[in-house]
Amino acid sequence: MIHNGSPMNNVSEWVGHSETTTTMKFYAHLDDRSKQYSAELMESALKLPEGGNPPSWK
Repeated sequence: MIHNGSPMNNVSEWVGHSETTTTMKFYAHLDDRSKQYSAELMESALKLPEGGNPPSWK
């Protein structure tokens, strides 16, 4: 359910947890698909300028 986009509170209710933190502790650990998706999001958000040099922070 989590990997298909169901909100965490819905998953918690479905599995009988009163707190979403309990559900996250047991069921929301990262798998390879989630790690790859997160890496792609970071890559698109933190694109380096052409030439590969980071901007100056002066």
